[in-house]
Amino acid sequence: MIVTNIGGDKFRIKTRDASITLSPEGVDIDDFVIDGPGEYERKNVFVEAPFEQSVFKVIAEDLAILYPGKTGVLSDSQVERLDGVDVLFLPCGEQGSMNLKNALELSATLEPAVIIPMFYKSVESVKKEGLEGSVEKSAKISKALLPEEESVVIFLEKSQ
Repeated sequence: MIVTNIGGDKFRIKTRDASITLSPEGVDIDDFVIDGPGEYERKNVFVEAPFEQSVFKVIAEDLAILYPGKTGVLSDSQVERLDGVDVLFLPCGEQGSMNLKNALELSATLEPAVIIPMFYKSVESVKKEGLEGSVEKSAKISKALLPEEESVVIFLEKSQ
């Protein structure tokens, strides 16, 4: 799959079977919009929206992706329910999202292989807090390419 930032809090994921857009408003799978709690399947993409908040767990191409949107703090029981994440879109404290301290705790608990920061003022401001990573135009992610030890952080530039 290929992940690109299409503007601030919106990301596009291209899989073999679908085009997925993640945003705080919901998950759009080729014009099929998911914006409320429940479990959904469309074009080999499975989406779980377990809470009233805009938190989405997407499973596509054998990867579990967590998009917590503009959610504030998640309870321990909510985090437990979301466990088993390969890719985490990490809120970094801007635009009314989870603050960076809570986001880093979420990341440490879930131990994703790939972290894609979102809602941040600048890459430098996030790096000052200890979140080091590379800046890319897009990220190619597959189960076979996932790191086994440490999480990889990828800052995605907004695509044109």
